[in-house]
Amino acid sequence: MMDGYMYPGGMILMMILWVLLIGFAVYGLFMWISRDFGKKEARGIRILEERFARGEIDEEEFKQKREVLKKK
Repeated sequence: MMDGYMYPGGMILMMILWVLLIGFAVYGLFMWISRDFGKKEARGIRILEERFARGEIDEEEFKQKREVLKKK
């Protein structure tokens, strides 16, 4: 009997499993955080495009505000 130990190489496989699990968790957290920032910028540009389409702002104002939003 193996006295409670896994088969040879089991410890290495467990380390790889933990590294993969932690890696996926960090990747998921990064994607979740970056997703929120991208939506805010896209939402602002979308609203600006809608205002331009409705004729609330002219082309010059649209270009200026779009550049300001892209810098943020």
